[in-house]
Amino acid sequence: MTAKIISVVILFGCAAPEREFKVEDNLDFYVDNFFTIAEGYGKRFQKDNLIIKLTHDLVKTKNGLGVTTLEYCNKQLGQRTIEFDYDYWINATESKRETLSLHEFGHAYLGRGHTTGYSIMNVNISRGGWPLCYGVECNHKFLLDELFRQ
Repeated sequence: MTAKIISVVILFGCAAPEREFKVEDNLDFYVDNFFTIAEGYGKRFQKDNLIIKLTHDLVKTKNGLGVTTLEYCNKQLGQRTIEFDYDYWINATESKRETLSLHEFGHAYLGRGHTTGYSIMNVNISRGGWPLCYGVECNHKFLLDELFRQ
């Protein structure tokens, strides 16, 4: 009897993963920018599984300027969600928006984690928007090459 109950839990532990594509109007550019850059590196992704939005008080509620959530069910990827802190986003420079969006897309589509080196995946962002370069001039091409290296 116990084996049957465990089997039922395993079989019905979660519903089939949902996949919705919904992008706030003012974030279209950043989605298109990532997909265009990715194609330049030979990576193609379906535009069928992303919710991207601005969220009020994201820093307070989820402790981040940007937060990526990947839902899984039975090892299958469900919904990808990228959120940006509304107050930060509307006051950020274009460079900071681009960097933050590429950073979050690195999590959502490339499976990248945070790093401590010279990388878009380094959470230390300079006033100019790109990661701190530690005394050398930032090389944006290098940063994009590094982002897509895997």
